Amino acid sequence: MAGYPLEAYFQVRQAWGPRVRPDGQALLFLTTLTGSPQLWEMPIDGGWPEQRTILADRVLHGSYAPQDGRIVFAADHGGDERWQLFLLDTDGTTVRPIAVAPGVIHTFGAWHPNGRLLAYATNARHPAYFDVVLLDVESGERRVLLQADGTYTPVAFTPDGQTLIVHQTVTPRHHVLYRYDLVAGISEPLTPPTEEARFEDVQLTPDGTTVVALSDRGREFLGVLELSLNDGQMTWRLTRDDADIEAASLSPDGRLLAYAINENGYSRLRVLDRVSGVHRPDPLLPQGLYDPGGRDPVRPAWTPDGRAIMVGWGSATAPADIWRVDIATGIARPLTRSSRGGLPADAFTPAQLIHYPTFDGRQIPAFFYRPAQQPFPVVVHVHGGPEAQARPSFDPLIQWLVSQGIGVLAPNVRGSAGYGKTYLSLDDVEKRPDAVRDLLAARDWLAAQPDVRNDRIAVMGASYGGFMTLAALTEAPEAWACGVEIVGIVNFITFLERTGPWRRRLREAEYGSLERDRALLEAISPITRVDRITAPLMVIHGRNDPRVPFSEAEQLVAALRDRGRDVIFLPFDDEGHGIVKLANRLQAYREIGAFFARHLLNQGDREAS
Repeated sequence: MAGYPLEAYFQVRQAWGPRVRPDGQALLFLTTLTGSPQLWEMPIDGGWPEQRTILADRVLHGSYAPQDGRIVFAADHGGDERWQLFLLDTDGTTVRPIAVAPGVIHTFGAWHPNGRLLAYATNARHPAYFDVVLLDVESGERRVLLQADGTYTPVAFTPDGQTLIVHQTVTPRHHVLYRYDLVAGISEPLTPPTEEARFEDVQLTPDGTTVVALSDRGREFLGVLELSLNDGQMTWRLTRDDADIEAASLSPDGRLLAYAINENGYSRLRVLDRVSGVHRPDPLLPQGLYDPGGRDPVRPAWTPDGRAIMVGWGSATAPADIWRVDIATGIARPLTRSSRGGLPADAFTPAQLIHYPTFDGRQIPAFFYRPAQQPFPVVVHVHGGPEAQARPSFDPLIQWLVSQGIGVLAPNVRGSAGYGKTYLSLDDVEKRPDAVRDLLAARDWLAAQPDVRNDRIAVMGASYGGFMTLAALTEAPEAWACGVEIVGIVNFITFLERTGPWRRRLREAEYGSLERDRALLEAISPITRVDRITAPLMVIHGRNDPRVPFSEAEQLVAALRDRGRDVIFLPFDDEGHGIVKLANRLQAYREIGAFFARHLLNQGDREAS
């Protein structure tokens, strides 16, 4: 293959998830500088960062205690997503486990104003239910506040420390907020428990009188909703009729609101004065995405004086870095400068937003990465979720494939986030095949493009995207040159039976119930039509996957090998739902590169080990 080596693209680093220390002197963030996500800390105005966590496994997030520089952070083991909580003391080196138990998930929620107590959620009592626990980090004393019959997460304490706001996830699109009185030991709902609406990114005004959240209550798109704790009145602060507000953060005095808008997959950052209703100068950031490196983006981080915010920002051609935005002028500058792996700027290809027609006349949005060489083969890259969105963020594999002369199309088929509630629900349960038809329409559109090799179009996806890959290969066997399936759903019956117990109810809301929809789930499962897979296939899966069990890959590979089909299986013993560790990523993507070279570029016949 020509161009730059794959290893160079995977040496590109990213930084995201900024948090400002309470004294305003330091900045905490996540970066892949050492290969897997770890916490680093640097002076607030920039400077050389210091590594704060040095673990063999990834770190999910970090949060400063309100009084000092202590940090609570979460880490798992081997990608198993059994998050454990640790406390990093102010000396920057002493790490204490504070909520650790094998096989149990601990989700950090909020620090108490006194900086000694914190609230977290755990499924220690029952794997399907997350209770809310109050922990004294000094004495280790624990108090169970709420015993849940579902998924509860503490999100914010009032300034007096007497009330805790708790978030319940009934389904991915049905959330409920509760107020828990720590003195009386009772809770009450703040939002209608039976009404389907999302409440995300929940925070409190500094005076503790108002909940501020992203919500789509009675609306098509997420906006900023304010809920008074005094009288329960809900007021819309910010709404858009054509786009989601994807992040929002109140300034320390509560007057300003920094927020990001998801406009056709790109982000736009703005700052609103809640008193005057006037926007401050728009941040002068390059076109890109808000906090694109993280699984769970954090809201913009304010300096204590309210004069600046810190955000993660990046694009398809600019790996994510931490930027500082001056509120008075809008001037933005990067505080981190992540390694580009020694690659020049022209080694990265921008994403082109396109729309293609599908079977019912809708126009499906997608991002197209075109190589310079023509005509070129194409990989259709399907996102997971399914309630996620393909966006133009930096992806080392996509960039490397394009450098090798392989185009990439990343579609947002129906069911994708970012296009409103109606679009999000167009693939629910019995409508699942319609999303597959959107994917096949992407292939048809590509085949009609004069610069595309219509006989060399592949499909690839991870998680739900893995299911979509297999569905495409079974629905239109002759249309695809090959496929790569990563941690994908093969059989909806066994998937729902074996996925983490805390996930089953949430996933059934999207895919269908084992009790009510078993026949449908069986009918749409790729394993029931495995005979129709004729294209060469690569399957990649981590043995510790808590979401899509490893047995999904095993049954698929066994069924294909029994039929003498061309399948390469690449399991990873120390990974979970995705490939995180740098050494494993390099191994996996070398094999994927060789696979696509063989089937799309006719280069070599090397088999993966």
